[in-house]
Amino acid sequence: MITMNDVVNFIDYIKIDLEREFSILQTTINQDISNRIVPIYTTKYRIKSIESAYLKTKRKEISDLNTITDYGGMRVLCLFQKDALKTHDYLMKLFSDRNYVLSEFNLFNWTDILEDTQTIISNHQSDVKVNPLNKTSGYKSMHYILKIPIKKAHYFIEIQLRTLLQDVWGELEHSLSYKKGAIHPHIKKSFTLLARDLETNDILMTHLKDISEKDQFLEQFSNKKYIPRNYFHYEDDIIPAILITGKLLPIYKKYDELVKSIKTMDSGTVVSGVDEARAAYSELLEIIPYKAAKEQNTGYWLDMENAYLLFCEQKHEEAFQLYTRVLEKYKINYCVFFRIGELELKKKNIEKALAAFDECENILDTIKIIDGVNFYRIKLRLALIYWMLGDEYIDIAISKISQADKIYSEEEAVRALEKYSVLINNITWYSLSKYINCKPKEKNEYFRIVKDNFKILEKYMHSDATSNMYDTAAWYCYHHYLKTKNIKHLEDAKRYCLLMKDKVNYTSTNWLSESIHENHFYEIMSVVEWRKSD
Repeated sequence: MITMNDVVNFIDYIKIDLEREFSILQTTINQDISNRIVPIYTTKYRIKSIESAYLKTKRKEISDLNTITDYGGMRVLCLFQKDALKTHDYLMKLFSDRNYVLSEFNLFNWTDILEDTQTIISNHQSDVKVNPLNKTSGYKSMHYILKIPIKKAHYFIEIQLRTLLQDVWGELEHSLSYKKGAIHPHIKKSFTLLARDLETNDILMTHLKDISEKDQFLEQFSNKKYIPRNYFHYEDDIIPAILITGKLLPIYKKYDELVKSIKTMDSGTVVSGVDEARAAYSELLEIIPYKAAKEQNTGYWLDMENAYLLFCEQKHEEAFQLYTRVLEKYKINYCVFFRIGELELKKKNIEKALAAFDECENILDTIKIIDGVNFYRIKLRLALIYWMLGDEYIDIAISKISQADKIYSEEEAVRALEKYSVLINNITWYSLSKYINCKPKEKNEYFRIVKDNFKILEKYMHSDATSNMYDTAAWYCYHHYLKTKNIKHLEDAKRYCLLMKDKVNYTSTNWLSESIHENHFYEIMSVVEWRKSD
């Protein structure tokens, strides 16, 4: 029979080593939190008290002190459930680096990630199964039972991963009922009910985080200077005959050149051309006979051009109202729906915007002969929009950019007007986004895709590199480093970061691009500096 004195001697023997090990763990994790390598909120650890260990030998009828698995315990807390798998992968790497052996893994009430947790564990250590456990209390957590080397032997510690909300619930339950003998049935029942509410709140917090991320992306569309990215050509049968014959032809050509030369940046900043195009439009409007202006094609063209110019002049509500009237008055064209979609995004009406984009694509699918440049630009723009909406839409973004790639390869007119470097940079960026956020069992497959895309991108970076391309390259090399721990890839990431910062003429004044560039720069360079001081 184990005595209190046995427990005192045993804990005194291992306590200092356990505390040192947890201190090293906590320091390492805190450094990686500061360097934004892992989405952990905080950690805390404790060494089991003599009294608690002694009671456990009684409660569990333990005859060997070496079999107790939680002399030392650490809690690792995330803010959101969606961060759990990334943190789980991080911890498994950390355990491997520290020569810990995962003896047992228990997954409490978290069945939706059962398969993914097993895949991550298999990537780091074989022959360890996930034990899915359900508790009526609703407690939700991951428990790692680890053997760690101490004094030429191995002793157990336990690390628990959960959300901050789950931890608060656990602390409250512990203070009122946990292991206190007979528990008042009302307390037990109440905590079960509270756990259900807690699960709902955890899901709600993740949902709010998703909304917040999307809202940040949508700030681009709230920019007061937001204007359409590209001018769309008209099919020949839409251009009014009166404009391309007789005395109106030179004025029409002048307007056509001016409106197509309006220079914009991704942020919507008008560089030049709007006033000149508006003046040419007004000149045409004065010359076109009243009767001709009432004809369907001419009326449609005039309204569409007026709405486009209003959009470029940042008169967003007027442009929206005019596009809406066009839908009511004339034959529906895909361009109308696309512009309405852009303006709905400006107003942050995501669902209405996507519905308008769907209508645009449905019409495009039914047209036998279409201007390939328009089709390409629409697909390229839609890919960006879906990427901006967040991880849930990344597959759609990749589908749109793949369609743009197909159009580029088939349409000579597109190749004459658009640079492939822009397209392959976007393809690489979206595939990298997919890799970063995909399930663990898909990581190798998607990394291969990103690697192949990056090889193509590299060919364009010697003579045609932009800040966006350097950013993509830096972020790819950084994640290549995280995957392989090969310092060469971190050095490449640093080199591309410095090239990005030294690029004087940005291709975009978009606050979103600049924000992404800044975040990537500081994350990568902080890891570089951390490696130097290590």
